[in-house]
Amino acid sequence: MFELTYEPKKATLKEPKFLIVYSKAKTGKSSMLLQLPKSLLIDLEDGADYYDGNSFNVQKIAKEYEIHPIKALNQLAKRIEEANKENGSPVYDFIALDSATVLEDYAVILATANYKKSVIGKSFTGTDVVKELPSGSGFSWMREGFEQLYEPFTKLAGKCFILVVHTKDTLLNKEGKEIMTSDLNLTGKSKLITASRADGIAHLYRSKTEKLTNYLSFKGNETDVTVGCRLPYLANKEFKISEMKEEGLITHWEQIFPSIN
Repeated sequence: MFELTYEPKKATLKEPKFLIVYSKAKTGKSSMLLQLPKSLLIDLEDGADYYDGNSFNVQKIAKEYEIHPIKALNQLAKRIEEANKENGSPVYDFIALDSATVLEDYAVILATANYKKSVIGKSFTGTDVVKELPSGSGFSWMREGFEQLYEPFTKLAGKCFILVVHTKDTLLNKEGKEIMTSDLNLTGKSKLITASRADGIAHLYRSKTEKLTNYLSFKGNETDVTVGCRLPYLANKEFKISEMKEEGLITHWEQIFPSIN
């Protein structure tokens, strides 16, 4: 039987273990993520092959082996798990999945298959539980499918799992003033549940005044409503995360993950 504790203890987690980064398309997120040391970028958007770095192109692999991308993802997770056991420690410090927006499309397919295997869904002949089940009940199956796809990778990275999400811009009326806000482009409760699991959520954006310079912001305001972080050294702060120099792209991930140094 466990014992009760009475004395306060110091925090044991010094860096984020699960980070969400959201941004607009063509912001340079793939090239930045590929510069993380000892990392793997799981590319669902068929775009990482344009850059140097260690990436796994899910669509390309699925086509090469004539399997569905969902199966390619599952097999990748199992192979990393096996490699971690063989190595005695994680073979990748960082695993990034780009993007959650594409993953939701896969989640619908997985959710439909899972529903058909269930007792209540054995007579279902449709192709999309989200669209075809009544009263929005298909969304719960999609959420489970979404978590089923990304959750294994959260346990496989030595330092941090990074989930990349596209930006959704929403026009809000606040005290008679129209404000364009940036938010995670995820569906309903998937956004809430995934965000609650993450240690930090950051908005990646390109500077309007500095050429080809990107910032990673954990600073919430009236236009970025989702950002934040549990770790004090990141909370309510933003960082110059990348800049283009004559020698090429320079990233500053050590600001987010000090142990890199």
